[in-house]
Amino acid sequence: MSKYEFKGNHVELATVPKKLKKLTATRFATVLGLNKWNTPFSAFSEITKIYEDPFEDSIYTIAGKAIEPKIRDYLRNVYFMDIKSPEDVYGEDYFRQTWGDFFPDEDVFGGMWDFLGEGFIVEVKTTKRAEDWLDGVPVYYDLQGALYAYLKGFDDYIVPVAFLDEKTYNEAQYVLDNFTTEEREKMYKNGEINKYITFEPNIENTKIYERSLSKNHPDFEDKVNEALDWWSDHVLNGISPDFDEKKDADILKALRKNTVAPTDDEITALIKESDKLQASIDLAEAKLEDKKKRLKEVDEAIKKYMCSQFREGDKKVEIPGSKYIYTVTRSERNGLDSTALKKELPDVYGKYTKTKRFGKSINTYAPAQFIAILNRKLAYSGRYVYEVNTRTFKASQYNHFTREYHKKELKDRSFLLTDDIRIQRDLYSAFLLMNSNHDLTETDQTLCEDTFPSFLKLHNEEIAYMKQHTDIYNNPCFGLRDFS
Repeated sequence: MSKYEFKGNHVELATVPKKLKKLTATRFATVLGLNKWNTPFSAFSEITKIYEDPFEDSIYTIAGKAIEPKIRDYLRNVYFMDIKSPEDVYGEDYFRQTWGDFFPDEDVFGGMWDFLGEGFIVEVKTTKRAEDWLDGVPVYYDLQGALYAYLKGFDDYIVPVAFLDEKTYNEAQYVLDNFTTEEREKMYKNGEINKYITFEPNIENTKIYERSLSKNHPDFEDKVNEALDWWSDHVLNGISPDFDEKKDADILKALRKNTVAPTDDEITALIKESDKLQASIDLAEAKLEDKKKRLKEVDEAIKKYMCSQFREGDKKVEIPGSKYIYTVTRSERNGLDSTALKKELPDVYGKYTKTKRFGKSINTYAPAQFIAILNRKLAYSGRYVYEVNTRTFKASQYNHFTREYHKKELKDRSFLLTDDIRIQRDLYSAFLLMNSNHDLTETDQTLCEDTFPSFLKLHNEEIAYMKQHTDIYNNPCFGLRDFS
């Protein structure tokens, strides 16, 4: 990783890496400021390798990989396009053969096209956001196909888009949950993925956009030169474009963390010793938890037996063990029948009743201690706990359908999100927290809309399961009785 220093609203590199990542088609629109999902600063961070967002498969990438070959066959069979895939051109192991770059002679630009025709490029897209395509190909996607056509010396490029429904993403979720990355890669290659991703392109769910540089982008050379100027100004000079504290929050949080590689032998030895001791403690605590659980079961059985040994007038039953003495004491106490009092003297009951929200249990369960332990363990893998701004976030009050905040009483464990959707309050708060914006101040509306169908499906399935097993799930604080 390159050494860097923060200077005002940008970052400056100590030295520019000899090996840089190229300006791919996905980064092309980004550096031009035409990508609403990423910033020029994020592109600079990737290109110079000061920060790389780890790739993780998602339902969107799985659906895309599974459907792309179906689009290829659709174009060949229905539109009679003579197109070649990367495997046809470079072989089955095309990624390793090309190192993910089909333009090795280009110094700045690079990347991989989806399919290659005689005199045209095919850039395949899948989406659930049909509204983004009402006015044609979104510029961010359009420039991807345009750049690859330009680099190949073509004028024409085609952008097929498959509009996917919730069923397809649910199928992708099943694949993500039940197969490893290695298993999924084999399924893509042997076609077994089609057993699970059943989408088939047709005239109703797939649209073909025929595009050309001369017609749709007569000024494309200007865009290329603008991107090259950006490369010279920022990448070659090692000076980033200005960052956005909100949009680039994840990157900035990582860059502002100084991960030190100790050079002092004594410190290095202490760190190794600490790692070893902590690992031993974690292992011992895990084993101890099992013993504590068993001890509780044994003590309950002993207590039950001892309670059965009380005689008339006895105050205590005692059993001596080899090391400990087991004692059960009978105690009698007078109590207030609050139910009867509330019924017969409601005014008096209300006057002298206090609401106690949280007691000693907060110390018993020690959430702060749990967070500290979790942070420590995550630190071993370079991760950390995100803490939202509770003052601005208000996860217990927000409704992403109405985009309004409404306070709820503590006793309300569920509520109507819409006229026909009842949701468990704590689960919905967790859903909102999961979909936080970059600076952790509020919910990201777009993320909520994208992930809510999957969340609602899992929510309803879990509620149904809990209702079938009320012998286990019987905590009234959860509000299970609200779901008829």
